Amino acid sequence: MRLLLLRRYRPDVTRGVLSCRGKHWVWTAEMPHPDYAPPLACIPEGCYAIKGNYSEKWGWHLNIVGNNLPKPVSFLPLVHLNGQPSCHIMPVSFFGENGKAMFSRLANLKLTDKIYNILAEGEEVRLEIVGISVNLKRSLCFP
Repeated sequence: MRLLLLRRYRPDVTRGVLSCRGKHWVWTAEMPHPDYAPPLACIPEGCYAIKGNYSEKWGWHLNIVGNNLPKPVSFLPLVHLNGQPSCHIMPVSFFGENGKAMFSRLANLKLTDKIYNILAEGEEVRLEIVGISVNLKRSLCFP
């Protein structure tokens, strides 16, 4: 299965929309990361595998795996990150007033459940990350 993450880059936070087969799954947010020049997002555009993982610190979560990643990248809710620059993608249910990410933990649980069900069936999950142009933004009602 292929997931598509369309991004809109901003200096303060990179927002995205994660979809599968044209259906919206969750919004995403990524903090700028100093490992990349310019520091716009935590992971370069491209195609990656998604694998399930467990750690004492994060519990069950999803890892993004690729040869060109200098550090591990995971889908984690905003509550774990405390606003610190980190190499994680934060699922978000929606963006509230002033662009505040809302219900990140809930969005992360829903995303993790969906992908773990797909992985349990033996299907490979791939994530394609693409930046979007100004014209495409208008047609997607991007936050």
